[in-house]
Amino acid sequence: MEVFQNSPAEKAELNVGDLILKVNGQTIAGILTMKEKIQALRPGTVVTLDVIKINLDHNVRKVNVKLDRVPERLPPGRYYSR
Repeated sequence: MEVFQNSPAEKAELNVGDLILKVNGQTIAGILTMKEKIQALRPGTVVTLDVIKINLDHNVRKVNVKLDRVPERLPPGRYYSR
């Protein structure tokens, strides 16, 4: 996965390598399931993610993310990818 500059993920302080376990309390099976759940929601919706921050203490944290529209073109700048 990638975290784009000025994206909802970056604003929520998510990083490449963080493990997303649940979306709105529902366990996800993998990245495709997560994308499907999030893409089914409208921009402006706030979702709660259960996340393990790999670069911190490895505890599960709840992170709120306000969804935005997916841009037609990726914004310019530096990208973080795995």
